[in-house]
Amino acid sequence: MTRHLDQLPGLHEDVVESMPAGGSGTGPAVSGTREPRLPVNLDAGDQASQIDKDVRYIVGLVTSERGLAGPQRADVASRCAWLAEHVEWLAASDYAAEVRAVLAELVSGALRVISPIRKPIALGPCIQTVEDLACEGTLQANITNVDGRHPARIWCTHCGFEANTSHWFRFGEDWREHMRGVATTAVG
Repeated sequence: MTRHLDQLPGLHEDVVESMPAGGSGTGPAVSGTREPRLPVNLDAGDQASQIDKDVRYIVGLVTSERGLAGPQRADVASRCAWLAEHVEWLAASDYAAEVRAVLAELVSGALRVISPIRKPIALGPCIQTVEDLACEGTLQANITNVDGRHPARIWCTHCGFEANTSHWFRFGEDWREHMRGVATTAVG
């Protein structure tokens, strides 16, 4: 959760900056006219709104459950910084898995908007265990490091597992072995 809360303010800024399409006409066509497409990136607008809404919701969850006042400022960066101060409580709460998944999806969604070439690739089921149960998440990967700000990595959409490129070979061996065991169990 901490990693996602650290990443979200910068990603939110990048998403907002990508909303105007610079006159390239990537938005919807003006219906019933020969006018060019609107110079707006609707996906960026949707994602910026989603980040704001979900972060605001998580702040509201913490404030209502803990009887606290929220952050002084209402921007995404202030809310994420405030949430980072309460991440231990969130991680121990009944909402931990849901909050983790929401934050991971916000980060993934922002990356899809600001860098379509870095759209995450779904690898398959996560092999980690969460509270002695198999993780229900999906492993995703970004395999290119375009600008140095968003490095190549593998992560789980649910449990918070992450592997950078220096760990990919060993992780690949573990994943392959796990999947062989799953296939053997299913056949047997």
